[in-house]
Amino acid sequence: MKVLNLYQLLHYFASADEWEEFNNKNVNFGTLIECMTAVFAEDKETTSAISNKASRSGELRSAFQDRALARLQSGEFIAYGYCLPRKPEDKRVEIPNDVWRVWPSISWDNSTVKGQGLEFIQVGACPRPPQQQTLPAHETRPIKKAGRPSVRPHILEAYEALKISGLINYEAPKSALYGPICDWLANQYPEREVEFKSLDDSTIRKTISKQFDLDR
Repeated sequence: MKVLNLYQLLHYFASADEWEEFNNKNVNFGTLIECMTAVFAEDKETTSAISNKASRSGELRSAFQDRALARLQSGEFIAYGYCLPRKPEDKRVEIPNDVWRVWPSISWDNSTVKGQGLEFIQVGACPRPPQQQTLPAHETRPIKKAGRPSVRPHILEAYEALKISGLINYEAPKSALYGPICDWLANQYPEREVEFKSLDDSTIRKTISKQFDLDR
């Protein structure tokens, strides 16, 4: 998955229906002018409708922000940015986890974050690669032979994305997820569309089965 700026991250953690509703109810400059006109005209019906629209838009945006921040705080997503003051030769660096944990000041629209005495611009985030996830000291990863990369991390990534978006019906059989997982992966990784569209059902079932049973 490519690195997303902070506003794109909000979109990532919204379902398709939620994002469409958010955009439809988002209050723009034209809506503000309409609201002011209604106020002066004492048009309470229009004023109330716009107020409800703005309130719903704010609720949705807060939900997206909470979902994104939770994943950044937990370390499931890793963020990068330029630390200020920035020099021309500087590269983007990983943002320390405690920046997200202790009352950060975040501009989701401008992709900036301040916290713990640090300030970052042009912030982007993506899921933390499985190989970077920490293991207990006594545990070691088995050495794999060179060969075709495993699709398991990608399948789990798709499953988590569908779960976050509220698109998993745990009363339905696991097989109901096979198509959506293939479609999600093909959409996220268009260069591997043919591969992901032709995943074996048994591969997906074996990969998600344990997590699906735990989440149900």
